[in-house]
Amino acid sequence: MCQNVDTIYSDIMKKSNYKIKGISDSILESYIAAENKADFESLFYLLTGITFEYYLHKCEGTKQRNVAETELRIIQIYLFNNG
Repeated sequence: MCQNVDTIYSDIMKKSNYKIKGISDSILESYIAAENKADFESLFYLLTGITFEYYLHKCEGTKQRNVAETELRIIQIYLFNNG
């Protein structure tokens, strides 16, 4: 098996658990703490293949959908319990 620095990185990424609760908070905290936002954004793009701005946009859309679904569910429960 041929191994080089790229395959080492690839193996590490395959073993990573991306479903860790709070990982998005950690990413945002790292961005806020970064002295050079452009470097952070470049690294994010290098690692993910998407821009950080696109990532934030997708997160915001998901958050808004989740809030809307939660509000609808609360209304349904309220109507069921009071109907």
